[in-house]
Amino acid sequence: MGKDVKRPGMYEIEWTTISIRTLTIIFFGISAIILFTVWYYWLRNPNSPKPPPKFVEESAARFIDYEGKVEVKAKDLYVWKEASFKMDLHEGDRIRTAPDSSARIKFDDGTEITVQTDSMVVISRKSNANERDQTPLAVVENGESDINAEKSASSPSVSTPRITRFKLSPGSSGSVRADQETGRHTTVIDKGGGVVYEPTGRVTQLSSLEQLTINNDNTATKVKLPFTPPLLSPPKGQLFEFLDNKEMTIELKWRDVSNAVNYHVQISETPLFSKVSAEKPNLTKSLISIKIPKSNKKQYFWRVRSIDADRNHSPWSDPFQFVVYTPSTTVRPGDDTDKTGPALKITYMHPFLPYIQVEGQTEGDAFLTLNGQIIDVKEDGSFVYTYTLQNSGWNDLNFVAEDPSGNKTVVTKKVEYR
Repeated sequence: MGKDVKRPGMYEIEWTTISIRTLTIIFFGISAIILFTVWYYWLRNPNSPKPPPKFVEESAARFIDYEGKVEVKAKDLYVWKEASFKMDLHEGDRIRTAPDSSARIKFDDGTEITVQTDSMVVISRKSNANERDQTPLAVVENGESDINAEKSASSPSVSTPRITRFKLSPGSSGSVRADQETGRHTTVIDKGGGVVYEPTGRVTQLSSLEQLTINNDNTATKVKLPFTPPLLSPPKGQLFEFLDNKEMTIELKWRDVSNAVNYHVQISETPLFSKVSAEKPNLTKSLISIKIPKSNKKQYFWRVRSIDADRNHSPWSDPFQFVVYTPSTTVRPGDDTDKTGPALKITYMHPFLPYIQVEGQTEGDAFLTLNGQIIDVKEDGSFVYTYTLQNSGWNDLNFVAEDPSGNKTVVTKKVEYR
């Protein structure tokens, strides 16, 4: 301890000098007390209370396919993010699709919901929640969505602002539409059965090919829809070769149905039909010839629905796919120098049983298949595809990319389904 000499006109200052050794002793003493306390009340006593584990919210659903501009806004957030196969969907999340866009999501119990173009849907709960929970899986706030319960383990339901619940029986499929402009909300059963619960307390049973429309004044109209036309030819997966430099003519055929006066045909390059390449809405015959422009390789999907005398239309048929391509000999005549297969890389795989989502990169002009199923490749060579696993146990995923010269690259992946 030191002390200043007191001088006239100056303050008297006193201080105490603490050595570094003293500080070190104090520091280690405090640390020892803390460690002893932790040991005594935590490690030594196994029955002492533990801090609660950090809560991680389980996903309610995931994307299995989407086309165009699809966005998601998480609950309690104000920012819309682009959809991704890597994205988990939780209760309260909103999904919106732009025009020429659509998305298909899958819940844990096998229920699939396809959000059609220009629509908004909110995830309400997990599909594996208590069966007594009457909360619908999703709320269709605006636009149209299809519900596929053919592989559902429960009786899924959806709702709209005017429909309390639209419940489907397992093995059924249907659709619901909420039209904000007209105020009409419509439910349809394509196959199977369902029940519509309204805010007024009214309950309506629906069976295959029945439609119920709730009008703006809460009146309801129930109608029987015409039959869905079965597609005939070309069959699924048909390959067509361009034999010259001209366009190709292909004839689409389907079976006549008894209560139809017209047929509506759509053709798209994508399976969700978010962007239609061509359509004919008022055909009187059960066939149509279409012209396909020459290309190296392209796939098309087509579907048909029937229209009755009251202008009611049936559900769309399940789409058929066909592929047009130019044989390698007509693409690069005389080119025998290219012996290298196209680049092929699988960049992402996510099992969402019984599906697996894959993303990857190849060459833009490559013809790509996965176990024989054709994968659409974008101009930059990227691709995204959802494949249904065929067997329990280990599954081989054989990717084959072929360039216009006929060179092939094969990549095999394994995934376990259990």
